[in-house]
Amino acid sequence: MSFELQISRDRQGVLRAYANAPFEVLGGYLEQDIQASVACAEEVLTICSFIVTVGGKWTGTGNAHTVTISATGVRIENEFVEDASGICEMSLDDFRAAVEAWQRAVSAPW
Repeated sequence: MSFELQISRDRQGVLRAYANAPFEVLGGYLEQDIQASVACAEEVLTICSFIVTVGGKWTGTGNAHTVTISATGVRIENEFVEDASGICEMSLDDFRAAVEAWQRAVSAPW
């Protein structure tokens, strides 16, 4: 399935991320864990680059999600949802593209 992500600001100016099924959990990860932090987005992108260059796997838990990054893909788990609807698996390239898009949106003036 093709990955699609829409990022916009709501009426209060808060960034929102919407991903198509089965990637919806990604939107929550961007909003709730990376939030409006350029530095956090940069840290995640640095981890992705390290994984691509060196290999291995990295797992971290933020405010609401646990993300596992490896060269074979990324798994995002919503810590507050106990069934499969709280899990998103995607390619590392798609994940990096989503975090880069979020970082650009956070950096953009509104």
